[in-house]
This record gives sequence, C-alpha cells and structure tokens, in this order.
Amino acid sequence: MSVGEGPVTSFESLYPRLGGLVYTVAMAILGDRQLAEDASQETWVRIDRALERGFAPQVPEAWVATIARREALRLRGRSTPPSLPFDPAAPPAQDPVETEENAAAVRRAMSRLPAEDRRLLVLAYLGSVKKVRICRALNIPRASFYKKLAEARTRLRMLLDCPPDNEGWHGLPR
Repeated sequence: MSVGEGPVTSFESLYPRLGGLVYTVAMAILGDRQLAEDASQETWVRIDRALERGFAPQVPEAWVATIARREALRLRGRSTPPSLPFDPAAPPAQDPVETEENAAAVRRAMSRLPAEDRRLLVLAYLGSVKKVRICRALNIPRASFYKKLAEARTRLRMLLDCPPDNEGWHGLPR
C-alpha cells in the first residue's frame, strides 16, 4: 500500500501526512480543541497498534479518517456536546402564548372543515401516512391527491383568514 511515495508500513510514514486529517475530523465532530486533541492522540495509538499487528490498509486516508471519526464520536458520548454559536439562519424561538393561540385557532378552523378535508389534512401532516395509503383509505385517485390536499389547505386558510401568499401563518404548511 502506498501513501504518496512509499509503502505504508509504519506509524512514521502515516503521521506526517495524515496528522492534520485526524485532528480536522475530530475537531469537526467535537468542536472543542482539548477533546479533539484527546481524540487525535487515541486515534494514533489505535493506528500504531494495528500497524504493529501487521495490518496494511488499502486506502490509508479512509482508514485513518474512519478511526478518527469513531474516536471522536466515542469521546463525544462521554462529554457534554459543545455549545453551538448563534445561528442567524435559525428561526427565532416563538412565544409560547402565541404558539398556543395559533394552535387553538387551527383547531377551531379544523373543526369547521368538512370531514373529508379534516381527515386528509390530519393523515397527510400529523399521521405521517404515505400518500398511497391515504388515497386508499379515503378513496381518492392518486392522480388527484395533491390537488385535493391543496384544496383542503386553501379551505383551512380561508377559515383562518390567512392570505394564500402568507406562508407558514398559524404553522400551516404551504
């Protein structure tokens, strides 16, 4: 097996070339320098032991990265995960009162829908039921499933006084 110029037969031939890879993999998983260094050290101990037993990896980069990933995941399981920085793309947390008011409004509107629309919306969004089973259960042709679903959503939006272009109002999917 070869990494670069020569055959991989020892720790000394792998470490200079793949030391950065090991640390990068560990840091990506752990997000903490000290833990990444610990995972890197344990990775190299495991690699050295395997090489001493005569193991010769066919693809050294993949083999080393796999060991680093496993060590980082093992260490992550023993420690608390690092706190993640603020993600500006994440939606802001909703006010629990507003969320409950929205849920109550949707429940009231759902109760005013025809039974067929109500069953279709519940099965499609809350029941995690596949389209084929919904069509079979409600005796809807598969070709018209999405049209009937869109019509039911439109009727629900009308009951909520929700404009059709106002995506996500009351938690209603588009």
